[in-house]
Amino acid sequence: MAQPGDGNGFSKTVVLLKKEDYEIRNGKVYVPNTIEMAQIKRPDRGQYKTNVQFSINMGEDMVRQTLQQRFDTFDLMNERYGFFR
Repeated sequence: MAQPGDGNGFSKTVVLLKKEDYEIRNGKVYVPNTIEMAQIKRPDRGQYKTNVQFSINMGEDMVRQTLQQRFDTFDLMNERYGFFR
């Protein structure tokens, strides 16, 4: 995993959007508005984490594993989640 100060690591704030939090219509992704996003970021929902550590050398599987560790109440490895780039 990325370590602070190793030159390859960086931290990001991550919001985990569940399928019911966004819509896909006509091939376009519609994300929550500001008010809805404020509700998603409430601590009791567990969908918002700060300082998630990543590395420029991480592959998709390692990114998923990192997210699974930080969002441990969600089963990101076995359920279908959309990852937007």
